[in-house]
Amino acid sequence: MNILERYHAMEYGPAPEARNEADAWLAARDFSKALFIGGDWKAATGGKTFETSDPASGKLLAKVSDAGAADIDAAVSAAAKALPKWSASSGYSRAKV
Repeated sequence: MNILERYHAMEYGPAPEARNEADAWLAARDFSKALFIGGDWKAATGGKTFETSDPASGKLLAKVSDAGAADIDAAVSAAAKALPKWSASSGYSRAKV
């Protein structure tokens, strides 16, 4: 699967505009595998998550993967590996991603 196919497979869809739509959108997704590293969605290596909440109401919005040093190293390695191909890509092809 190429990067554009991966992008379209993410299934995030359009951003919700109303509060109730946003709450439903968040509730329908699993953010415990919210690290996109090397073209794949992954959970944090240590399995840790952290809570994000609405600053206005204090309501819990989601539990999100908490990247540790190993996850950061993996992301940096994946980015370094992808850099030559990305650098050689045209602005047009980058814009499609």
